[in-house]
Amino acid sequence: MAEVIVQRACAKLRSAIGYEAVARSNFTGDLREMLAALEAIQPVVDKVATQLVRDKLLSSCWLHSALNAAYRTIDTVDELQDARSQAATTMTRGMLPRLAIMKNAMAIQVQGTKKLVMLAQQQFRGFSEFLVECTIMFQEITEKRKTGPVLEETMVLGRESDKERIIAALLSTQLNIMQEHNTIIPIFGLAGSGKTTLAQMVFNDKHSLQGYDFRVWVYVSPQFDFHTIGNSIICHVSEMGQEEINHSSSHVEGMESIMKRLHELLNGKKVLLVLDDLWEEDPIQLQLLKSMLTFLGDKMDVIITTYIQPCHRQEDLYS
Repeated sequence: MAEVIVQRACAKLRSAIGYEAVARSNFTGDLREMLAALEAIQPVVDKVATQLVRDKLLSSCWLHSALNAAYRTIDTVDELQDARSQAATTMTRGMLPRLAIMKNAMAIQVQGTKKLVMLAQQQFRGFSEFLVECTIMFQEITEKRKTGPVLEETMVLGRESDKERIIAALLSTQLNIMQEHNTIIPIFGLAGSGKTTLAQMVFNDKHSLQGYDFRVWVYVSPQFDFHTIGNSIICHVSEMGQEEINHSSSHVEGMESIMKRLHELLNGKKVLLVLDDLWEEDPIQLQLLKSMLTFLGDKMDVIITTYIQPCHRQEDLYS
């Protein structure tokens, strides 16, 4: 959404640069500078709007500045178009003094809009450096936090009752032959509260939970991405390696090919899926995740560990 607004502003500028009236008013150079600035900002705007950034206040302030500049650019170009029509009428009536006033007013507006655009670009230069630092730090943190299904028994203390309640919930849904949707059980808790350990305990209990064709563990991480989740599941249930999966199901192909492949692999199969460390808070993204899991079939049991309480769908048994 945010990127579309900047794209529209750029398109308006490209169109306005060709106006004869703009050339006569000596606005072409200003508009070209504004276009270059917005084109530099455009690739990052949508990324900032949709991805998790460590300093949300800073990212929100810069995004507001960039979108404000884009909106003002659109309004200014629209007024340039109106002024072009009015100037033609004024010329035919011989009202040159009024034409000079209109030109002066537009010059003031163009310069004011240009200041906003150039300010957004200046802020962007500093912000882009900040983003690079955040990305490096984020990757380091993610790598340290990355989890897997292997359980260290010596670390488990006092979670047996929680484990048994989750297993009982999974077994009760298996006995319900009328159920036509998959089971999603969230485990909520603050960092270090043992969410992952509890999920590992359930995941590795092959005595109580039997009959699964596949057991799949996916570390979601703060960087929520449907492609990564889909590719990770494919990697677990097929004989392809992760690098081969990433190459064959790239972002260019889109989610459609990934979902098609998942449906081929999982159709009719019973799956226990753990999505560990979900940070995503956007209700739309969470609904899309639910839809994605539903599409994969009604024989899938899903455990999600998260610190986001609204992700709950059942009672707070597992917090």
